[in-house]
Amino acid sequence: MNSKAVIASLTADVERLMKLHDSAMEEVVALREKSGEQSEKIRTLQEQLREAKAEVEKASLHAAIAGSVSNKAAAR
Repeated sequence: MNSKAVIASLTADVERLMKLHDSAMEEVVALREKSGEQSEKIRTLQEQLREAKAEVEKASLHAAIAGSVSNKAAAR
């Protein structure tokens, strides 16, 4: 192989690698966006869970105060 062929081969390899790098970077950006969206969704669901637990506790306390036999211990 002469030097021009080697240079041409290396140039082609570098261009191919640059394209792969660009495509990988685009994928990283997309995955980071998706990760942010999923993190926000998790935070929202955790907040909803906290609110639901608080409502259940509140309802349980109301039932205990109202005199439900099974919840008298909870009312104390």
